[in-house]
This record gives sequence, C-alpha cells and structure tokens, in this order.
Amino acid sequence: NKYYEDSEAQGFLANCYERAYRHSKKNRDDIAREKYDILRKKHGLLYAEFKFGKNSSDYLEFSKELFKD
Repeated sequence: NKYYEDSEAQGFLANCYERAYRHSKKNRDDIAREKYDILRKKHGLLYAEFKFGKNSSDYLEFSKELFKD
C-alpha cells in the first residue's frame, strides 16, 4: 500500500481509531474498546515512527504518552 509509510495517513487512522475507542468506551462495549485501543496505539506508533524516526527522542516521548493510560 502506497500510503503505509505516510505519517499523515497513519496519523489520520490513529485519530479515527481514537474516536471509535472513545465511543465504544462511552457505550461500555468492552470488545470494541479493546479492538480500537490496539489499533489506535498501533497506528499512533506508526505515525510517530514515520514522522520522527524510531530512534528519536520525539518518538520515545510520543510512545510514552500513547501508552500512559
């Protein structure tokens, strides 16, 4: 897929999954919440990796913030 390594595309997906995660959390749908939590973190990390580079301090800070909750 030509958009896989596009940081903006990954960020958009992470944002969409974040909204779905919050919606499922609000509706107390535990199965959907867990699914969207995994997807938002996966695409959030891909966004940071392609935007900042995996060995950068920004990536490390972003990943810590993402997995804080």
